[in-house]
Amino acid sequence: MPNMSSLAAHVLVAAILLPWARTAHGQQCGVLTGLETRGLPKPKTHVNRYYMAGTTILSEEPVSIKVKGSPVRDLAGIVQYRGQVPDPAPTLTLQIHVVDTLERPIDQRQLAILVDDSVRTEFGSMRVFRRNKPGDKKVDQSLTADIPSHPFTVLAYAHRATFLLGDTEIELTPRHLEALRALYVAAVCGT
Repeated sequence: MPNMSSLAAHVLVAAILLPWARTAHGQQCGVLTGLETRGLPKPKTHVNRYYMAGTTILSEEPVSIKVKGSPVRDLAGIVQYRGQVPDPAPTLTLQIHVVDTLERPIDQRQLAILVDDSVRTEFGSMRVFRRNKPGDKKVDQSLTADIPSHPFTVLAYAHRATFLLGDTEIELTPRHLEALRALYVAAVCGT
C-alpha cells in the first residue's frame, strides 16, 4: 500500500500534467477539426520521429512524381524543432529531387507555391546538393527550401497545390498533400 507522501506526490503530478494533456489534446483536436471542416481526412501517412541532441526530427519517405518527361523524381519533407513538446509554428524543409541534363541555373531554382488556385507565395532560390556519381551523364540534385509556418499551415489545409520551380510545374497529387499534412499534424499535435 503506498504511503501518504507518495500518494500526495502522484496527485500533485496528475494535477500538473492534466491541464497540459488537455491543452495538447485540445490543440490536436483544433487542427483535426480544422481539417474536418474543410472536408480533409485525418492523415494516415507514417511519419518517422527521431529525438537527437535535444531536437525532434520528423520525416517521411519521399513521394514519387509520376509525370512522364518531368525532371522531378520525388518530394520529401522534414520538420525539426527543439525539445520534444509539439511546435505550434513548425517550419517545413521541402526537398525536391530533380534529374536534369544540366545543373539548374539560379532562375530555374526559384520556388513558388500556388495553393487552391488563389494563394501564391514565392520563396526565392532553392539550395542545391548534387547527388551525382562519377560517370553520370545527367545531373542528379536535391533542391531544398525552408517553408515558414504560415505557408506550411496554408499548404496543410490545401485541397490543391502546385509547386513552381522555374518553368517546371509540379502539381501535387492527393497523396503528396496528405504526406505534407501528416508532417504538419505530427509537428503541431505530437501525434
